[in-house]
Amino acid sequence: MPITPGARRKLADLMDDRRAELRLRWRDVADLGGVSYEVIRAVRNGTGEIRTLTQRGIETGLRWSPGSVRAILEDGD
Repeated sequence: MPITPGARRKLADLMDDRRAELRLRWRDVADLGGVSYEVIRAVRNGTGEIRTLTQRGIETGLRWSPGSVRAILEDGD
């Protein structure tokens, strides 16, 4: 199933909200999740491929439950 631009935007918005809630910098999120800052930035900008390990890293860094990123992307709107 392809990821729609709307789903990517929703993910980016929810990532922004959660990062602010946790009072973290994006570099902190990347470090906590074990992914590069560049990968996080690409996902937020809608240009990065969102592989399984990237999803897990985002979820770990933002303290989301496993499967949260996939659920957001599948919901679309």
